[in-house]
Amino acid sequence: MDLRKLLIIILIGCTLLAVLLVFFNKSHDVPKDQTGSVISQIELVVDDSYQKPVKYLIDIESTATVFDVLKRSPVSLETKEYTFGLLVKALNGVTNGQDNKYWIYYLNDQLGQTSADSQKVKASDRILWRFEKNKF
Repeated sequence: MDLRKLLIIILIGCTLLAVLLVFFNKSHDVPKDQTGSVISQIELVVDDSYQKPVKYLIDIESTATVFDVLKRSPVSLETKEYTFGLLVKALNGVTNGQDNKYWIYYLNDQLGQTSADSQKVKASDRILWRFEKNKF
């Protein structure tokens, strides 16, 4: 085999290797925010019990809480700060106490165990804010 054919084969091989490396790196890039936290999507559902529930897909950082997800959504909200954490008073104009109902969140179909601003979330979690009668 002459030197010219060998160089062409090496050049083609290097080109293919470079293309594969570029493709491999791009397909594994994980979106990040300005601080370097990983960004993913989470499902948020708001059910005011008067209308059909509304579902949103919200981009989040790896450090996000249930409340952060709610703040990033187009839902209008009113809150009040307490020593134990943040309380959601109203979503989309529907206020706690109406018809003896209150805003309660569920994370992956489990009743929230802490305030929304301290409950961390992760990719693929599902948050449901439901306006319902107090179960306690």
